Amino acid sequence: MPFKIKDKLNRIKPLFIIMIIFFSLAGGMAGDLILKNYFWPDIYNPSFNSEIDLSSGYYGNSSLVIREAKKVIVEQNDKVIETINTAKSSLVGIYEKKNFTNPSSAVSDNKFNLNNYYDLKKPIAEGIIITSDGWILTGFNIADLNKYVIITGDGKINSIDKIINDGLTKVYFLHINAKDLPIKVFGALDETKNGQLAIAVNWKSQAYLTSIINSHLNEENIVSNSDLILRKINLANVLGKEFNSSVLFGISGNIIGLVNELGEVDSMTNFTSAINSLLKYKEIRRASLGINYIDLSQLINAKENNTENNYANKGALIYKDKNGIAVVKNSPARTAGLKEDDIITYVNNIEINKDNNLADIMQNYLEGEKIKITYMRNNQEKETEVILGKLIVK
Repeated sequence: MPFKIKDKLNRIKPLFIIMIIFFSLAGGMAGDLILKNYFWPDIYNPSFNSEIDLSSGYYGNSSLVIREAKKVIVEQNDKVIETINTAKSSLVGIYEKKNFTNPSSAVSDNKFNLNNYYDLKKPIAEGIIITSDGWILTGFNIADLNKYVIITGDGKINSIDKIINDGLTKVYFLHINAKDLPIKVFGALDETKNGQLAIAVNWKSQAYLTSIINSHLNEENIVSNSDLILRKINLANVLGKEFNSSVLFGISGNIIGLVNELGEVDSMTNFTSAINSLLKYKEIRRASLGINYIDLSQLINAKENNTENNYANKGALIYKDKNGIAVVKNSPARTAGLKEDDIITYVNNIEINKDNNLADIMQNYLEGEKIKITYMRNNQEKETEVILGKLIVK
């Protein structure tokens, strides 16, 4: 009998051992989960079963491993390569025109003559196609249309039949007799925010990948003008001279800036009004509202609990410039009854805030258009309609 009991004990001993191990492991895992979720969640790595949100820029701790990092980088590289490849088709090279007044100068004894060719790697400037019917934007100073030719991405040589200089931004609009040209979409202002990737591409197929620090209105003081916009894009890296007159693209492939001859990047929002009027009137006719203002979203009240005048933290406060002018005499704003110290809060139901500057919004309208302006005066909300005038650039 004792042997039978001992024999049974020997047979169930492994089962006890397995059960002890199982419950020990289960208890350890349970304890680990409790510690992670209730006691010390900050010192543990994220669960391998969960998704990791990196949009806030906070990574928790240095031991974070992104297991799909290679996939993210490859997808980003694919977008960069795609942008570069498609960008070239919308760029043009600007060359000094070769004139052959003497036919014998073009062909001499059937020998190869380099002077009879345009070197694709040596344009004097470049531009970007903005309409399929032949309008081109460039920062290069072209005074005589008969001295230059435009070469498109398909290798065709085109004569320039029209030049329009934009007196405000100092860029030139050129027209060639062509149809069905490839064009790119203009990027929105939110594509030029801090941290966004950008790619400078030139006619020579050179490309430079960088990131955007910010975009800002190029003004010396805090008072802005509703009609004048010169927004610059600051990049994390200084572009080389080979990218002067080139084009800046966002990672989406949209055009976000034009690099001028000084290497500065002008935001495409600077040209929106000019391009829209060019398409409608075949000339540049920018709209004018006629006020000077302060962007209240760029100010922080230095006095705690200060309710003086109840100024908000957004909107455009009509304010005097250095010449003492708040509302321009005989301007559309003056005609509509707007006054100094009014706070414009909406234009056609678009709120004026840190993401929507008044000058940027006004670029979307043309001379003669009627807009609705909502504003605050003496803590009361009011509305008025304004028929926009024509901006006179001196």
